[in-house]
Amino acid sequence: MRSSRLFPFILSLLTAALHAGDASAHQPGFSERTLWPNLTGKEPFATQVWPKGRLLVWAKPGEHGSTRGLDPTDPANWLEDGRPATALFDAETDVLLPASVTPYTIDLAHPGHGKESSREQVWRHATIESGASFSGGGDGVGKRFYGNVWVKPGGSMYSQGATRVLGDRHTFLRNDNALRPGSEGWLSSQYFNFAKTAGASCEVIGNVAMLDEFSIDACTVVVGVDSKLMPGRNATPVIQNGGVLAILDGGHFALWANNLDSRDLEVTGTIQGGLPDRPLRRDATLGLNFKNHSKSPYDLGGKSDKKMVAFTTVRVPSLIMHPGSALRSHSADGKALLTLVCNAYPFSKYRPDPGGETERKALAQDPGIKRLYDWFDAIPRGLDCWFAATTTVDGVRFDGVRAGGLLLADPAQRSRWQRVEYGTRNLAAAAGLFSTVPQLTRGGGY
Repeated sequence: MRSSRLFPFILSLLTAALHAGDASAHQPGFSERTLWPNLTGKEPFATQVWPKGRLLVWAKPGEHGSTRGLDPTDPANWLEDGRPATALFDAETDVLLPASVTPYTIDLAHPGHGKESSREQVWRHATIESGASFSGGGDGVGKRFYGNVWVKPGGSMYSQGATRVLGDRHTFLRNDNALRPGSEGWLSSQYFNFAKTAGASCEVIGNVAMLDEFSIDACTVVVGVDSKLMPGRNATPVIQNGGVLAILDGGHFALWANNLDSRDLEVTGTIQGGLPDRPLRRDATLGLNFKNHSKSPYDLGGKSDKKMVAFTTVRVPSLIMHPGSALRSHSADGKALLTLVCNAYPFSKYRPDPGGETERKALAQDPGIKRLYDWFDAIPRGLDCWFAATTTVDGVRFDGVRAGGLLLADPAQRSRWQRVEYGTRNLAAAAGLFSTVPQLTRGGGY
C-alpha cells in the first residue's frame, strides 16, 4: 500500500478508535450527569446487563457506504478490534458510525455491488454520530434492533419500511436532534413497531418521529422526561393488548399530521402518565387531532372529486379505547396528570401548512381547492374520544374536547371514572362533553 493511501487509512483507524471510546449506545456513560441529566437510576435500561458482543465500526468516516461509494455489506469496510471485520451483523453485534466533518451515508437498502442486503439489517446496539446517516430497510425489510440506539446531534437514521425494536432486554432509543417537520433527517423511520417480549421496555429519549405507522405490542414504551414520540401522516397507531405507553414529566405523544378520516390512536392496552416508581410531578401530554365530527360534506362544485368528497363524510373518533383498555396516571402529588389536548399542528394530507409553499403551489394548479381549505379550517378544533364500557379512566385531564366529544358506550361508566379533571380549552362545560355511542361501526366510525 502506498504511503499516500496508507496515511488516510491509519487516520481512519485512529478516528474510529477515538470515537469507539466515547459515550455510545454500547457504552452509555450513565455516570456522566451532563449526558444523562434526567437519569434517576430507576430506569430499567440503566441497570440492564449486556453480555460482551462484537463491535463493528465504519472504517472510513466521510466515505459513503452505498451505491455512491463503498460496499456496506463487505465486512472488510468495517473494523472489529481495530482490524477489518470478517463477518457482518447479527442480533449480538453493535454498530458505530463515527463522526465526520464530511457527511456520509451508510445505506443498506440499496448497497449496489450486486448484493442482497435484507439478511444483514439486524443489530444489537447502534450509535450514529455527527455527520453520519444510517439508512436501510426497504418495504417488507426494514431494520431490527435488539439493543440501544443513540443518534447524536448532527447524525440521522432512517428506514424505508419498518424499524422493529425487539428482544427481551430493557433498552433506550435516543435521538438528540430537534423535531423540525420537513427538515433533513428529522424522521427516524417510515414505520415503527415496538415488539419486545412481555415485561421488556424501551425508553424514548429526546425526539423520535416516524413518517407513517406506529404500534406497540405486548411491551412497555416509555416517553422520557421532556421527550417526544410522534407518529406520522398516514398513520393509524395501535397499542395492542398488554402494550403500555407511559409518558413521563413533560413528555409528549402525538401524531404530527392530521389524518381527518382515520383515528389517531386505537388502544386495547394502556396509556398512562408516569410509572409507579417514577410518578408524575409535571403533566404528561397525549396530543390528538380533531376530526370531521359534524360529518358535513365538502362540495367541490364543478370540480367534484368523488374520492375527496368521500373523506369529508367520514366521522371517526380521535381516540378509540377498546374493552379492557386503560387511561390513567401515577401522580406524585395528585396534581400532575395525563392531559389530553387537541393538537395545534397545521399539517394534514388534506390541508398543507397555511401560507406555506405547498399551499401556494396547490392553489396555483387549482384555485378552486381553496374551498376545501376553507372547509377544513372551519371545523371546530375539538376532540372525539370513544370509551368501551370496561375502559379504566383514572387520573386524566381532558382539555380540548368538543361538545359531546366524550363518547361513552355505557353512560353509567362515567360514575366509575376516578380523578378526572376538565381543562379550560374544552368546547363545552363538563356536563356537555358527554354523549352515548354504544358501538362503533366496523370501520371505527359512528
